[in-house]
Amino acid sequence: MPRYKRPTKRSKTYVPGELWDYALKFCRCYPLWLAEISVCDTSQAIRYDKPVVQTSGDYNPTEETAIRHAKLKEQVAIVEAAAEQTCGNEIMKQYLIMGVTHGLSYDTLDKQGIPCGRRMYYELRREMIYRVSQEIS
Repeated sequence: MPRYKRPTKRSKTYVPGELWDYALKFCRCYPLWLAEISVCDTSQAIRYDKPVVQTSGDYNPTEETAIRHAKLKEQVAIVEAAAEQTCGNEIMKQYLIMGVTHGLSYDTLDKQGIPCGRRMYYELRREMIYRVSQEIS
């Protein structure tokens, strides 16, 4: 991900380059996870028309759906917790999540009314990615 400058070894938010890229890609999946959570139906019961369910108890679609739903919620919580720890301000947190997870530049967010300057936004963005990398590693 050459668009974002990686922190140098002297920086307080330094992580190895591969981990930095992985954390950034992890954050970019956030909108996909939210979309999947919104359409995820956990009210589904066991389907008895499936031969696997009738002959053995190995497949349970409700369990599979619930496990997937819980995993997605955990991943969403990691991104949101990192943003919360980075900046306690709720408004700034939303801009930070939007910027990091959608890959928006400061100029785009400035047009939408971000309440901070360019330097502060990029420092907060680096710190958020650093916190996510620490959580997922």
